[in-house]
Formats: sequence, structure tokens, C-alpha cells
Amino acid sequence: METLRAVALFLLLPILLAEPVVRLKHRNLLQRFGDRVARAPIDVVLAGSSRVAAALDEATLSEALSTPRHPHPEIVNLGRGYSRPHDKALALRVLLEEHPEHLRGAWLLIEAPAGIPDPATWRSTWAVEQEPGLIAAFLSPRDWWRMATLSETPPTLVAQIGLYRVSRTLLALRKLRDATDLALAAWRPRLPADAPPTTETLLTSAGGILSHAPAVQAARDSVAAPGPETHPALPAFESTIWGEIARLARSHDMKVALFEPPMSAPDEAHVLSEYARGAREARAIDLRAAGLELRPSARRFEDGDFPDQLHLRADFMIPYTRAFAAQFRKAAPDAF
Repeated sequence: METLRAVALFLLLPILLAEPVVRLKHRNLLQRFGDRVARAPIDVVLAGSSRVAAALDEATLSEALSTPRHPHPEIVNLGRGYSRPHDKALALRVLLEEHPEHLRGAWLLIEAPAGIPDPATWRSTWAVEQEPGLIAAFLSPRDWWRMATLSETPPTLVAQIGLYRVSRTLLALRKLRDATDLALAAWRPRLPADAPPTTETLLTSAGGILSHAPAVQAARDSVAAPGPETHPALPAFESTIWGEIARLARSHDMKVALFEPPMSAPDEAHVLSEYARGAREARAIDLRAAGLELRPSARRFEDGDFPDQLHLRADFMIPYTRAFAAQFRKAAPDAF
């Protein structure tokens, strides 16, 4: 027994000692959002997936929306891969309670791929196994229990999220492992100068997101060849997480709208294949009933402009952001 205690202490002591430093240094996307809200008022919050992260640049959007009356509005891009609406809902709930004056009057722009915002509800899976620490930032013990008992979140993922809620060091160790994997994947013999470019070379040179993780590859494969249409019931927007976020934001005098991100044809077909025909039109009617407007993508692109079929190539981010800003100013001329 004494030996087991000694071993446990040996394993736990480094984590206990590192925890204060890691909590100070390692701040995920939502925690950094919380830091910014605490410091100053926010003007625009972009909420969505990695499509939004790849397409919209905060600094360019701030410059394009700047007016003499309101120079350099504060923009926050909450687009993130491996994220779910749940983590943003929890973050906004806490931040609207703690700093309502810094979000009052802000615009919340929600991603709606192919015109359909993510239909997840609280019974859906709350997180993704590749990023279990993201939702832990604003997760209360009561929320964790709801996730464990009322949602479809796998028990192993629930346990991981609980561990990350207790210890940020465990999350930092996972990040270190992922960074090491990426470094090892990048260490390859260089090709001769006259060798034809590989898929990896084309992806990275065009700004695509390259990863050898099995889950990422599976996602790419599914986009390239959409599966059979399953036609699950599409819940009413008001009953989804995004619907709840919209109501919460409006109750605190935030303005809410939805926008379509730029998508490749295979990606759009993949999204639409999950629902019955006419889902896009039905959702548009649903959104209008909720008093929300949906803005189509500010610009159309060719499929070749999406190196990994999911994300807009890096050199198109700035032009698209400017087009997005022009569309926003036309729709809301008095926003700033």
C-alpha cells in the first residue's frame, strides 16, 4: 500500500506543481474571448466552425467596418474546428451574466452552412473527442452532470471533459502530444526540385488545413463522397442550441443574424444530404418565423479554392472578409 501511495504521489506531484502555471498560460479560444469581454465592449461576435475561422479575418473586418463615428470596432471570431454550439452557449451564458454591459448592442453572427445552422440540441453530443478541453472552460458541475445523464455524449468523453475541467495540465500535455505528432509528420525527406507536387504540398502551399489524424481524414473522405441520404427529422430552430443562444443574446440587447460561409460544392452537398429535400427552404421559413435573417455567402468560389474541400484557401481570406463587410454594411447601414 505504501508503495502504491508513493507511486501515485510521484505521478501526481508534477501535475499539481504545474497546474497554476498551465492555468495562467494555457487559455483556449473561449477563455481568450472571456478575457476580451472582461476588458472592453465587443461589437461583433462570429460564431461557427473552422469554415468561419478560415474565411474571416478579425483585423480586416474591423478595418472594413470602421466609421468616423465608430473607428475600429472590436471583432471576435469564434470559428473553431472540433467545436460544437454547446461550448459557445455555455460561454455566452456566463459572460452575459458577468459582463452584460460589454456585450449589449453587439452583433452575434451565426454560421449557417448551406442555409442550415447546426441543428444540435442539448441531447446531442456536447463535444468532439479531438477537443474535449474546449467546453470545459465554462462548464459548471451541474452542466457536466446534465451532459453525463441527458445527452448522447459518450461516457469516455464525459470522463475526459471532467478531467480537463479539474486539471488544465492534462489538456496541455495532450496539446504537446499533438504538436509533436505534427512536427514528426512534417519531418520528411525533401522531394527533388523537378518532382511533381504531392497532395500535401498543394494543401499546405494553398493554406489548407493538413492533418494526418484518422478522424480528419475520415471527414475529408465523407465530404468527397457523401453517404446515402438518411433524412433525420430537422428540429425546429427554436429548440436547437443556436436557437437558445439567439434568444439569450436578444434578451441582453444583442442583435442576431445568420450567414452562409463559403463552401465547396462537395461540402455543401454533404451538408444537404443529411436532410430531406427542401430542408434549406424549410429552415429559411423557420428562421423568418423566429425573426432572423439569413445572409447568403458574400461571394461564390470554385471548388479548387478549397484545398481540403472544407476550408477556403488562405490567400482568399482577406478579399472574402472585405466582401463580407460590404454585405454586412449594406444589410445594416447604421450598425456602426
